Amino acid sequence: MSANYHNPVQSVYGAGALSSLPTLLDGRRAALVTFPEARAIGLLGRLESVLQGALACTIDQTRPNPDVAELASLYEWFWREHADVEVLIAVGGGSAIDTAKALMVANDAASFSDLVAGLAGERPFVPTRSKMLIAVPTTAGTGSEVTPWATVWDRERQKKYSLHLPETWPRYAVVDPELMLSLPAAVTLQSGLDALSHALEAIWNVN
Repeated sequence: MSANYHNPVQSVYGAGALSSLPTLLDGRRAALVTFPEARAIGLLGRLESVLQGALACTIDQTRPNPDVAELASLYEWFWREHADVEVLIAVGGGSAIDTAKALMVANDAASFSDLVAGLAGERPFVPTRSKMLIAVPTTAGTGSEVTPWATVWDRERQKKYSLHLPETWPRYAVVDPELMLSLPAAVTLQSGLDALSHALEAIWNVN
C-alpha cells in the first residue's frame, strides 16, 4: 500500500514503493546513482530487476560527503557519455542524492569547473541543461529527497558549498521503509535524531 504527497516534490511512500519506479520513469532512460555497498547487500540487484531495460548506466562508487576532486571526472564523463539520459535515480543516503544533484545540471560546455566557480560565488552558473531526479532515500536524516539542496565539499580549499538551484529539486521522492530494514540500529538512531534536529530547527530558526 503506497500513498502520495506533493510539496512540490511528488512523494510516493509506503512498503513496496520501490516498485513504482517504472511507472514514474514512463518509458524514459535512466542513470542509477547509488553507494558501493548496494551490490553486496542485494539492493543493486533488486534495482536492476525493477528497472530492467530502462538503465543506461550505473554509478555505484559514490563517496560520503562528495568532494569536488572526486566529482570532476565523474561529472564530465557523465555529460560526455550520457548527455541523452533523461532521468537520474539516486538511491542511498544524503551523499548519493547530493552526488546526483551535482550531476543533474550543466551549462553548454558541461564544465564542472564552471559549476564549482558558481558554488564558490566566483561567477554565476546558469544551467542550460538538466535531468529529472528521482530520489530514493535509504536512511532518515537530511530530507534531501524533498529539497533542492546538496552539499559539495572542497577539502583542498577547506570549503563546504551548498548547491541549490531551481533545477535541483527532485521530481519524485520514493520513500520505501523496506529499504531501511538492513540499517544497523546505531545508524537508524543517528539518522532519526538528525531528522528530528532538522525539524526542531525549522521551528526556532527565524530565517
